[in-house]
Order: sequence, then C-alpha cells, then structure tokens
Amino acid sequence: MGGIKENDFVMVMGYPGSTKRYRESYSSSYNQDVFMPLFPIYFMRRADGVASRREGNRDLQIKLQSRIFDIAKHPEGF
Repeated sequence: MGGIKENDFVMVMGYPGSTKRYRESYSSSYNQDVFMPLFPIYFMRRADGVASRREGNRDLQIKLQSRIFDIAKHPEGF
C-alpha cells in the first residue's frame, strides 16, 4: 500500500519458454518471410477441419464450438 522501499522483496513475473531474440539474421528473415505468414493459413484450415467434423452432430457441435472460436480468434497462434 505504501509502495516499494529499499531492500523490499520484489518478484517479477516472466513468461518462460522459447525466445528467438539471439537468432542469426537469416533465421529472423526466415521466420518473418516464410514461417510466420503460414500461421494464419494453418489455423484457419485447422478451424475448418474441426468445423467439418461437427456437421450433423449437435452434441459435437456444442462441444467443439468454443475450440473453433479459440482457433478463429487467434489465427496467428498466440
């Protein structure tokens, strides 16, 4: 409530996982020009595949609807 004072314990939240910040320039170019542009195509095809499985099956349609929404909402994969 009173703010941070000298010698107070501070915990900083991070997001562990992979990072590409130290990659070579050709790797960055590949990711920018080849790999990342394919993400929206991949996720939209994935959403279409899931959507086609639910056709004609109301229970499966209800079950998969949130999954389809999640895929369509984040086509870049994030």
